[in-house]
Amino acid sequence: MGSITGLYQCPGCSKPISYRSSEANTLVCSCGTVVSRLKSGAMSSLAVAVVAFPEDYIQTGTSGKRNGVRFEVIGRCRLWLDEAVYNYWTVIFDNGSICYLAEGYGLYAFHTPLEQRVTASNFSIKNAGTGSELNLLGEGDYLYHGKDTVVKIEVEGECIIPGQPRDVRIYNFSSYTGLHLQFLEWAPDALTAYRVEYIKPGDLELANTNDAALRGKEFKCPVCKISIQVKTFPYAQSCSCTNCGNHFSLHNSIDFKKSGKDKFDDNALSIPLGAKGNIQGIMYEVIGYAKKEEANEYQSQWKEYILYNKIEGYAFLSEYNGHWIYLREQGDAPVVKRLNVDEIEYRLEPFKRFNTYTYKTVDTAGEFPYDIFNDGKTEVWEFISPPEMWSVEINKREGVTWFYGRYVSERKMREQFPYTLPYPSGVGVLQPGFINPLRILKAGVLAVIFMLIVHMIIGSFLQNKVLLDASYTLIDSLNTTSFVTDKFELTKRKSNLEFQIIAPVNNSWFELQANLVNAKTGEEFTVEQGVEYYTGYDGGESWSEGSTNETVYLSSIPAGTYFLQLSGTKEMFSLVNSFQIKVTYDTAMSRNFYIFLVLLLLWPVIKCIQIINKEKRRWYNSPFSAS
Repeated sequence: MGSITGLYQCPGCSKPISYRSSEANTLVCSCGTVVSRLKSGAMSSLAVAVVAFPEDYIQTGTSGKRNGVRFEVIGRCRLWLDEAVYNYWTVIFDNGSICYLAEGYGLYAFHTPLEQRVTASNFSIKNAGTGSELNLLGEGDYLYHGKDTVVKIEVEGECIIPGQPRDVRIYNFSSYTGLHLQFLEWAPDALTAYRVEYIKPGDLELANTNDAALRGKEFKCPVCKISIQVKTFPYAQSCSCTNCGNHFSLHNSIDFKKSGKDKFDDNALSIPLGAKGNIQGIMYEVIGYAKKEEANEYQSQWKEYILYNKIEGYAFLSEYNGHWIYLREQGDAPVVKRLNVDEIEYRLEPFKRFNTYTYKTVDTAGEFPYDIFNDGKTEVWEFISPPEMWSVEINKREGVTWFYGRYVSERKMREQFPYTLPYPSGVGVLQPGFINPLRILKAGVLAVIFMLIVHMIIGSFLQNKVLLDASYTLIDSLNTTSFVTDKFELTKRKSNLEFQIIAPVNNSWFELQANLVNAKTGEEFTVEQGVEYYTGYDGGESWSEGSTNETVYLSSIPAGTYFLQLSGTKEMFSLVNSFQIKVTYDTAMSRNFYIFLVLLLLWPVIKCIQIINKEKRRWYNSPFSAS
């Protein structure tokens, strides 16, 4: 029936119904009928179900903000995929515009209908495969990274479902500049394009949310008859009996059917199911456990704990040799066409390829956000930049899924999970301590430049006053001769004196002793410096050592009136008959500069050696090790 003063009649119960948004076309009547408003204004019932488990954190009536503009949730369309369940919440903004807020498994994203014309054909979009590139908007290539088939649709409140949905599919693309597009095919060849903008739940400023725990699903194990509770149903897609090790996978979006049994079933959990701990500021509960094994000659095994938080969704704790990695699925992730490269880059940070493998799951307990028992053909690629990593899983049926990982220290793990955890051995894949040697080199160069600038600035404020520049004749009959200078004033609170000594030594030596005497107090400061130079021939080759000039300093000399007592000593029978001396007040001590320079350069050298040794141990088990 048509509109009566803005009101419509439910085709199921004839009650009046109204829409808050002129753009929404689907609404759930209080009688349970899902009503569709056609473009003609006529009303018809829609053959989709009403949401059966509505205990999500977001609910109809939840409010929030996007870029400072307030919005309210007025309904949702819940899409059940092959191995996932996502909510497409319809939000209406204060300015009247609406869009989807897609949410599931810890991913949140606004899906805004694309106004720009898509240049690629529906055929090319629907037939894209892994690695396909399409110029979708005439602005550069987009990389295809997955297709999902919708097996069931549920709705609540008011939302948008174009037409009568049939054979619904989802196609995902990302550009190399970090933009994301999603195509919803509500009916064959009826594709609706959406611009996807990922956002953190904390940035939404959500209010009027549902904080109650999920109701979950409970059933009895058909083998051992114990009760199995799947806490995070409908989002959990598989589970395992903790008593007998039998596997169960979700069947027809309704029931869990037996699908196999654990190979080992030892349930060697270091952290028990139900344990709670704070990781990266998020309070999680451990809801699942799996032991996985690489399907190669190494058969390396590791343990994986599935974490859940109602707001943040699922996360994973991976443990190998006592080292822990925290991983979460990411929407904003590297966009790369080829993974068979030495490294990838994300936000200007290089990540080196560490490993690639397929795996099998040999032991399980609890529940999982995907069907863990059919992932035998999933290929995993790992790229690391300790303490961070990107791990990508590629499955021909499920597409490409990226996970961001970060190292969790043993101390942090023991604080949050006070159980008998394994002690770390060896160097962990993401164990901190790695610094790119190029960064160390750059830091060292910058430090040297900074030190040189400081040295020059300090030098510009020095007096560099020459107090004495004279030659003295030595008495031939004496080995030691003394001289006394005139008085001079030193004006700075504390500074230094530089003595430059030149003596014409040749296969001999000369030594100068200088006593700086305070004319008023008699306080003395003494310095001695030898000058020696030797040459000769050895094995037909000439050699020499020493020099005919030397420099020495007196430091931290207080202000006052001083004179110098100079005493020159030459080697007996030496032909040295004179020497020159130049005394400069308040001068730069280059020797100190070079000492600090050597010490400064010593750190990056030592650090590089330590890093190289540590990296050799880190990469020892990697098939992509450079060594």
